[in-house]
Amino acid sequence: MPRRRSNSSAKVPGTQVSLLTQTSKMPGPSFSLPAHQACPRAAGSICESCYAAKGTYGCPSVQNAQVARFQWTRTALKSPEGKAAWIKEMTQAIDASGSTYFRVHDSGDMFNAEYALMWLAVCVNLPQVRFWIPTRAWQQPGGVLQVLDPLMGVLRRLAALPNVSVRPSALNFGEYAPQVKGLHAGSTAANPDVMRSYQCPAYHQGGECGECRVCWDEKDVPVSYCKH
Repeated sequence: MPRRRSNSSAKVPGTQVSLLTQTSKMPGPSFSLPAHQACPRAAGSICESCYAAKGTYGCPSVQNAQVARFQWTRTALKSPEGKAAWIKEMTQAIDASGSTYFRVHDSGDMFNAEYALMWLAVCVNLPQVRFWIPTRAWQQPGGVLQVLDPLMGVLRRLAALPNVSVRPSALNFGEYAPQVKGLHAGSTAANPDVMRSYQCPAYHQGGECGECRVCWDEKDVPVSYCKH
């Protein structure tokens, strides 16, 4: 399980909670929300065994920080002024981190279209940063994808940005990475077919990305992670 540490001095407004987080695996910071609570379309065996509900993610300090970020975000969504302030705070925090690689959610997901629109604004504000967005928001709770779904529309707009990789995540271990129109190559876990997916090398190099940036840079390459 990756260690988690603060990456930035930026705080959730009105608290002492770090706005951004850093896992030891990745080359840059991320944003962390509560698993399941911020995953409205969670489904399948991968979600049932979510890594973000185990290990150090179960520590009260980690969970309390995720809740604080989630509460701040939901409050921001209630008004245009709140949304603008959220976008400004997030843009400044990511920019101040000095990193050119950012993962949107090491825990949590795009929980509604308005939230995704705030991330769209942040990604536009920071063209020098490569954003990776893994998501299961591509499927409806009942499994049927609606073509005109508002959240899917925003995800496609995000995917159209040159600095953003939006990867739909598989629902079950061993499945092939999903292919979703308008998004990039998907990701899965515990699928050993090297002809159909790139095998994440982190588990053979100390649990870290190392020099690999496939999730961010190789948008047309499906990725399979080890079960964890």
